[in-house]
This record gives sequence, C-alpha cells and structure tokens, in this order.
Amino acid sequence: LHTTGFVVTMITCWIGYKFQNACGMGYWKSRTLAVALSLFAHIIFYETPAVNFLLLFSKEYHFRFQADKYSAWLGMASGLLWGKLGEYMQWAHGFENDQRRHMMSIVQFCGGVALIAFWYGMFGSIQDKYTYNPVHPYVFIFAVMGWLMIRNSTRYLTECHSTLLEF
Repeated sequence: LHTTGFVVTMITCWIGYKFQNACGMGYWKSRTLAVALSLFAHIIFYETPAVNFLLLFSKEYHFRFQADKYSAWLGMASGLLWGKLGEYMQWAHGFENDQRRHMMSIVQFCGGVALIAFWYGMFGSIQDKYTYNPVHPYVFIFAVMGWLMIRNSTRYLTECHSTLLEF
C-alpha cells in the first residue's frame, strides 16, 4: 500500500514537472493540474468497479486500499500547499515592527488552536474507532497544521524541544 502511494506520488510529481517544462505552464498551474489529474484517476479507480481488480490479489489488499483510498492524494495536495503555509509562518515572524510581529504571533497561535479545536470537535472526539478510523487520514491534517502553527507562533516555541527525544 505504501509503495503504491509512493509510486502514485512520484508519477504525479513527474506529470507536474512535465507540464511545467514541456508545456510551459507555471509552477502552480502545472502542479495543481497534476494533483487534479491524480484525483481524477483515484475517482475513476476507486469509485467504479475497477477497484475490484484488487480482488485478484486478495481480499485484504482490496480492503486496505479501500480504507486509505484517498490518503496518498491528500498527502500530495497537502504537500503542494505546505510550502505556502511555511511561507506564511516565516512572513509572520519577519516584521521589523515588534508590535506587528507580536500581533501576528497571536493570530497564528489562535489559528492553530482553532484548527485543533475544529478537528477535535468534529472528529477527534469520536469514541468509536470504526467510525473515526476511515476518516482519520483525511482529517488529521487539521490537528497537524494546528500544532505546527502553535509551535511556530513564537521564536521561543520554535527553539524548545524535548530532551527525551533528543538522541
């Protein structure tokens, strides 16, 4: 499953690269089109009887691929946008004006808390693992983004680390 996700990701990256270099598209247009085509391919495979091809290998493969069918695609879409989130966090710390930088840190911290609260309120508080597990690959990104926004909201927090994990 992970190897297939990796191959699909590599093919999508290659398609985006080809759109940019062979077709003269810009970075964002080429990558967005590649990710959109990947989504289209996922839908064509997973939402049609074509998915039953996996039964030729085993029922376990069929089940596993169905359980995480869009997680590789979500990873690509997140990766595409992750750079912009990082740029925002760097921008928020780049103000010369201390008051403005402090205000942006508060906004970023509150945004992170809001993302975690959204995830927890909508999904994280689901007690039944059979209800939560199918949506986990698609919704946990809110908690991860929220934590990273909190972690990067101040210079002090970015410099803190766990000595337990320092090895």
